[in-house]
Amino acid sequence: MKPMNEILMKKVADSYEAVPPEFVWENIELSLNQNRKRRHFFLWLVAGIAFLSLSALVFYRDIYGIKDVAENDIKITGTNLGTTGIDHKFLPDENIIANNKSVQGKIESVIPLVEKKSRLYENENVEDKHEINEAIKEEKAFLNEVKEENSSPEMIIINSISKSFVVMQNSVFRPDFNDKIKCPSFGDPKKRMFAELGLLGGYHLKSIGNGSNEALAAIRNQSESGWYTWGLNGVFGINITPNFYIGTGIDWTQSKDKFKHSSDAITKMIITFDPVTGIPTDTSFVTGKLVSKGEIRYNSIDIPLIIGFVRKYDKWDFGVEMAPVFNLNFTANGKIFNDKKKISSIDKEPLVYKSGLGLGLKASFVIRRNISDGLSVQLKPTFKTYFNDINDSNYALPMRYNLFGINLGVRKDF
Repeated sequence: MKPMNEILMKKVADSYEAVPPEFVWENIELSLNQNRKRRHFFLWLVAGIAFLSLSALVFYRDIYGIKDVAENDIKITGTNLGTTGIDHKFLPDENIIANNKSVQGKIESVIPLVEKKSRLYENENVEDKHEINEAIKEEKAFLNEVKEENSSPEMIIINSISKSFVVMQNSVFRPDFNDKIKCPSFGDPKKRMFAELGLLGGYHLKSIGNGSNEALAAIRNQSESGWYTWGLNGVFGINITPNFYIGTGIDWTQSKDKFKHSSDAITKMIITFDPVTGIPTDTSFVTGKLVSKGEIRYNSIDIPLIIGFVRKYDKWDFGVEMAPVFNLNFTANGKIFNDKKKISSIDKEPLVYKSGLGLGLKASFVIRRNISDGLSVQLKPTFKTYFNDINDSNYALPMRYNLFGINLGVRKDF
């Protein structure tokens, strides 16, 4: 026997009908529409992906299909062209059969042309551009000849191969490809022009020969001694390669000698007088050293023609420079012993030094550190010598002049 509550619930369920509110139906309809939209979105997504994949495949085959031809795609009278050694990336993507022996002869004649162009392309040597042009001229002549005979269906194979040649010419073997394509640079952009400023510090070597007056040479060597050299320089030039460069500029240097000479001399005489008669009763002398000091300055202005070579190691450059130099002006002033062995001024003594030294040579080691884009600091140990004597030809003593210094400067590559 069923419980009473079950009987009551069944009667209520059979006799009572509840009507759901309106918002329930709206929510159900909204849910159904969302499911439908999701299903439509999924279908559109699949269709879009399929369309893009198909488009990419067609585009890839259209552009690069010439490289993906299988070995058996082209047959001529049952013979596989793959055995001829032709690079298959230059053949069309279709099966074509030619039954005419003359057509086979044309194909055999074009095989070396294709191999030659393939070999030039694989070498990737821009200098072979002339050979590529010649090969293309041969191809055009061959195609014109084939075009005149292309009046039968049996010549389809020639049309197909000529079509592949057009693709090759437009995509690979264009004679103007070097003018249309810019190769990427995988390093810093090449800096062509450059400029330098430097400060020189060091010492000079001046030698005085005996010549025809040994006594004068001795007293000059005794009174003159080397002191120091300093100077300024500017250079501008061009980088021929990343390692070689050339340039020119101007060098100004000043060297100084110390002048010092001492000699015994009477410095004071003491006379004692009688206070009554006024007659000198005693005379005495005090002797000492008479010292004369000064300096001699040598100024020179040179034009160098620089040839440099450097090797790069990360941010450092190491190399050498050689430069013939041309002296524009040379002057000297200060104290000097003249030919009479008297202390005099160089300005008052005629024809002691030349006003121009002519040719010389400068050599430098280069140590350079790159600190930013195109900006470097550098250190150059430098030696300079002149091929000619610095004395006037009428002067009795021959003199040579060399200098050594450290050039500290900056360089900017543009």
